[in-house]
Parts: sequence; structure tokens; C-alpha cells
Amino acid sequence: MTYLITGGTGFIGAYVVRDLLKQGERVVCFDIDPNPRLLGALLSADELDKITLVRGDITDWAQLFHALKEHHVDKVVHLASLLTSSSETNFPLALRVNCQGTNNVFEGAALLGLEKVVWASSVAVFGPRSIGPDGVVLNEAPHDPQTVYGACKSYNEQMALHYVRKYDLDVIGLRFTLVYGYGKEDTIARGTGVEYLNELIDKPALEQGPCVVPYGDDQMDWLYVEDVARAVVLACQAGKTRTKAFTVRGDLRPMREVFDYVRGLLPKADMTLQPGRYRQTWRFDGTATQREIGYAPTYTIEEGIKRNINMLRQGAGLPLVG
Repeated sequence: MTYLITGGTGFIGAYVVRDLLKQGERVVCFDIDPNPRLLGALLSADELDKITLVRGDITDWAQLFHALKEHHVDKVVHLASLLTSSSETNFPLALRVNCQGTNNVFEGAALLGLEKVVWASSVAVFGPRSIGPDGVVLNEAPHDPQTVYGACKSYNEQMALHYVRKYDLDVIGLRFTLVYGYGKEDTIARGTGVEYLNELIDKPALEQGPCVVPYGDDQMDWLYVEDVARAVVLACQAGKTRTKAFTVRGDLRPMREVFDYVRGLLPKADMTLQPGRYRQTWRFDGTATQREIGYAPTYTIEEGIKRNINMLRQGAGLPLVG
């Protein structure tokens, strides 16, 4: 089976590549600026040799279609997008990359009769009007995006349904919460809007400081990147699902609790927690996700944070913690 992964050398993409290679699949990474740094950290030299790297832009229909056809792709994992902060500062580019680029993926897959498309949506499609009376956001809750990024993802979910109806395209969108893990720093540099993860995890792990961590009065749904990759692979391997977009949740925990855990692992770290909130955080229901594709989170915040910190420290030649 041949998979084309857009954004395949990026943060989430590199972990998906690793997991697919472990299962003996053939992988083509389609990326506008292929950077094999993270792949090199996660994969052996033999595994790296098995990957096909293609420089390409999802907004260029001809480039994308040619790559799908030339490499005899069976399934697509679409992860390339313009992230939150960058989308807020450049509306036209956000529309071109996140809407037209994603539509190009759907169109190419439909015209070539590919077996499946799994793509990255986001819980940013939801908003205050999505919350149920019990305070939980159900998988089928109405969309109420509060950002350009969320609006683009909401549009993508609707377009995916059109491709299902017109072409019978087998498509699954995965709505991720706050994704963290080793390699996130590459994504932060491209504008995710979660730069505070650098202050909370990366800088303390690498013995840099001072570290000022905001949002001490908030709670987050912490989703470890290896759980994300597992959800993607499960979606790729699932049969046709009744639901076409699923919320992929993690571990809902207060920022203060996570801060205290990091400080416990790294007692010498120069860290300060500031009060305040990032935005309203909700509890997400994962029932449909578990029922239809078999995903439930496996990493607690403690397990994910410790693994993240130790991978950073190992790469820097520092002693491991915990």
C-alpha cells in the first residue's frame, strides 16, 4: 500500500511516517519545504532510505495530481496546512492553503479513485454554541468557529461531505486538540499560536531560562503526538465509517497541574507561572471516535511530558529525568 502524506516531514507527519513504515507500508512525503530533521531523529538510516521525498505545494493542482498519479498512491494522509497564528495574520493565504489546498487533495483523490483520504481537521471548528447542556462538546455538535483557521477547517468538513455524496470518496477528518511532543518546536516556528509550550516544556528541558508560562488559570486537552499518529493510522485502516469527522481528544488537565509536574521533574528550572486564560476549553466526547475507528487516548499528560522532555534532553546530551 502506498501512502502520500502532505506535510510528511512536519511535526505530526514524521510520526505518522514512522508508524506506517513499521507496518511495512510505502510512504511518499509531499512537502513544500522538506526538512528531514525530525524524520532523522525518529527513524533509522534504513527507514529513511525507504521514504520518497517530493517537494510540492498543495495549492498547485498540477503538482499534487502528478505526484498522486506518478507514485501510484492508494491512500492520502493530508496534514499540510497554514496554522492558527499565521492564518489570523494572512487571510488570503489561509484560504488558499487551508481551503483550496485541501480541496485539491479531495479532488485528486476522487478523480483517481483512491481508496481513502484521512485529513487533519481541528476542534477549532467548535465554539461557545457547540457546548451541550452538560458542558460537553459532542462529536456531532454544531460548528461555531472563532478563528480563520477554524472557519477553514469547518469549510473543509462540509466539502468532504460533498465529495462523499458525489464521488463516494472514503474520507475521514480528525479534529485534534492541543498536540504536544518532541518536534513541536519546528511547528511553533511556523506559527501555531501555542508558543507557550516552548516555555513550559522545551526551555526547561534544555536548561534554558527564565521560562514564563502563561494561562495558569486555564485547563487544556493535552494530546500527545504519538496518540495523534496512532489515531491517523487507525483511521487509515478503518473501513468506511458512518461518521466523516471525529474529535481526537487527549488528557484534560489544568495548566497549573502540568506546570507543577514539569517543575517536579526539573526542580532547578527557572520557571514562573502567570495567571490568566488562553481561551475557553471544553470537554470533548470521544465516543464516536472509539466506536468507529477504535481510538482512545493512551498517554497521560505525565507520560507524554516526561517522554517529550527526555527526547529533548537525549538530543542535547543531557541526563534523562524521572
